[in-house]
Amino acid sequence: QTLPELPGERLNTRLLGTVAHEALRRWLGDPGRPLAEIAGKVFDDAIRRERIPPGYRVELERLTLVRNLSLCEKEIPPVAPGWVAHAEEEFEFALAAGVRVRGRIDRYDVG
Repeated sequence: QTLPELPGERLNTRLLGTVAHEALRRWLGDPGRPLAEIAGKVFDDAIRRERIPPGYRVELERLTLVRNLSLCEKEIPPVAPGWVAHAEEEFEFALAAGVRVRGRIDRYDVG
C-alpha cells in the first residue's frame, strides 16, 4: 500500500465534489433548510473526518463551496408538489451482451 496523502493534499477536487453532492442530497431531503447551511455542516464534517488542519486554504475552499452552492440553489427547480426527489442513486444495467453500464444519477423526480 502507498502512504496516505498528507493532510494538506486531502482537500482536493474529489473531496470537494463529494461534499457538494452530499450537501445537495441532504438539501433535497430537507428543502426548507438553506443549502449554504447544509453545505457548511457537510464541509466541516469532511474536514474533521479527513483530519485536515485549519488554515487559510481550508476557509477559502469552504467559503467558495458555500457561495457556489448558494448560487446553485437559486437555479435548481424545486420538487413539484406530490413528487418525490431522489438524489445520488446508483444504477447498473446490461446495455448489450457483455456490456454493463453503471453510474450514479445526481437527481431525478418521480410523480
